[in-house]
Amino acid sequence: MEAFYDLVKRLVKGFEVAGVDYVFTGALAASFYGAPRTTVDVDVVVAVAGVKQRVRLVEALKRAGTVAGLSCFYQTPEELILAKLRMIKATKPRERALKDEEDVKAILRFTEVDMDGVRQKSRKDSTFSILEEILK
Repeated sequence: MEAFYDLVKRLVKGFEVAGVDYVFTGALAASFYGAPRTTVDVDVVVAVAGVKQRVRLVEALKRAGTVAGLSCFYQTPEELILAKLRMIKATKPRERALKDEEDVKAILRFTEVDMDGVRQKSRKDSTFSILEEILK
């Protein structure tokens, strides 16, 4: 596990030194908002476009957290839930998506979430029925 934390530290420091905007997603973000877990990988999205897009991205990523003692940005809990719902929808057979369902439940249990926004966007994504099933 120490090697995993070292990897995350190197990523964060490298992004910061280079001035690259980034956001952690996947299990690392799910652990931040919900129950701790790791897949011993790091899912990260970085901005590679122009300055205007980078500024917009940073404004959208107002939720900062820490990992391994370093400040970093995480995907918002609402966007993470929506991404997990899309993944559940795409996963066949459905039983293989149990970890994503557990992540959504943990995020909802431990983090304040704009549920009206999630419901509205899940309707657009055709994942509303999955969300309602998880909420039961």
